[in-house]
Amino acid sequence: MAGIHLFQIRRARSAACFPCRFRVAALASALGLSLLASFTPAQDSADGSLDELKARFQERYSEIHREEMEEPLAILEEQYLAAVAELKKTAASDGELDLALAAENELEAFGQKEVTVTEDFPALKMLQEIYRDRLAELKKKRADKLEPLVSAYLERLDRHILSLTQAQKLQEAASLREEREQVKKLLAAEGGAGTTPEVGAPPQGRLHAMGSFYNDVPVSVNTARDFDDFVQVVPRGLAQGGWTALRANGKVVTESSTEIEEFPDPVVKLGFSNGLSILPVIDARGRIRVLNVGRGLVAGVPDTDSAVDVAYTNAGGGNYLALLRDGTVKYWGAAYTRPDAIPPPVEALSDVREIEMKHVLAYVVKEDGSVISWYPGGEEEEVPGNIRDVVNLAAGWDFCVARTERGKVLAWGAEVSGRTAIPRRIGDAVRIRAYGHCGAAQQEDGDWLAWGDPINGVVEKINSLGPVVDLAFVVSQASNPDFYGGYAVWIE
Repeated sequence: MAGIHLFQIRRARSAACFPCRFRVAALASALGLSLLASFTPAQDSADGSLDELKARFQERYSEIHREEMEEPLAILEEQYLAAVAELKKTAASDGELDLALAAENELEAFGQKEVTVTEDFPALKMLQEIYRDRLAELKKKRADKLEPLVSAYLERLDRHILSLTQAQKLQEAASLREEREQVKKLLAAEGGAGTTPEVGAPPQGRLHAMGSFYNDVPVSVNTARDFDDFVQVVPRGLAQGGWTALRANGKVVTESSTEIEEFPDPVVKLGFSNGLSILPVIDARGRIRVLNVGRGLVAGVPDTDSAVDVAYTNAGGGNYLALLRDGTVKYWGAAYTRPDAIPPPVEALSDVREIEMKHVLAYVVKEDGSVISWYPGGEEEEVPGNIRDVVNLAAGWDFCVARTERGKVLAWGAEVSGRTAIPRRIGDAVRIRAYGHCGAAQQEDGDWLAWGDPINGVVEKINSLGPVVDLAFVVSQASNPDFYGGYAVWIE
């Protein structure tokens, strides 16, 4: 008897053909809807921002689960049950009693146990294999979309745990830490083998590059050719072709060195720097380290063990921003030591979720999604009123890109060469980048889409990459032709 392909069956008849126990809820629950119970806000928490964080996470998690699992799973189940029912009917008409009974047993057992492939009946086996393969695809797609959301959520929980600990609220801190670990376990368990990445184990890959900087000097990654465990890359020096890359073992590689040996502890985060000789990082102890290449570690950095990000710009003689786990911001550098220097706005120094520093401006993204911008040592810069509900910010030479909580990408600044013209094909983004005169956004399917000055084919190259572990790029169109260039460095 000819096999019946699952996706040739019309699903419109299936609801009337099968008992009510074949509903989506049974399987959807088994696939992890119970996980949401772990994310309900603490009723007795005195920290309203923590309750809001949990509520926002639960809302977004539910949306992704519904879009990537519940709705397509309902269609898949209808198609599968309709195909098995048709197989049963055809087998009975052809007098194949054993096959008809096997199909009937499959219909009765569905929703009560996992679909297992039978070897006795090829036609039924084909349907079962199609169903299992499609279900695995749905689970993987959902896991891929949840990964950046969950990673950001766990990082924010870490900040709250630290704040509670420092406030001597030890039991609350311990309870929140236990919840954090339970979240990780549940996510790993519900995805199944090979479908949910382990939180805290970032993807790794080799370093690649294209393009050139001033005087058409090609960007080189020769110092990285022996390593395949890179997890982060950032540009350094911008128009000078510099880059810094972090390996999974905490070692740092640059365009001129296979290993930076001056850092006493493994590095966990590379900070932005637009100076070729300055290399700011966060080490495994949460300490800020700044290396002046060829001269050693820089003195005078804040003494902390809770830093999560750091950035440097050479504007005004050299200036730094650092973000701590409790959401406070530290600043220092030459621009703030001038007699006429103005400190950052007071509201920019607390309740901060992200910092950004590019060229002549500093930025913070507040917990409430607002953005504050100022000139280091100078006046505050006005941010357009429509820029709100922001979770990530990336700043280029004279423009900014923001990602909202819903994944929408916004831009403002100099409307030159399409720098603020977000391509219409960009949907919900999970990450954004901006360097020089070019911006880029990573889509939920992992692909990157770039826009801006098409120098050296950087935009075209980024748009052809597909999913990569990390991406850095520079497009420079300065008035001095010696600094005209563009390059990209990425990990895959």
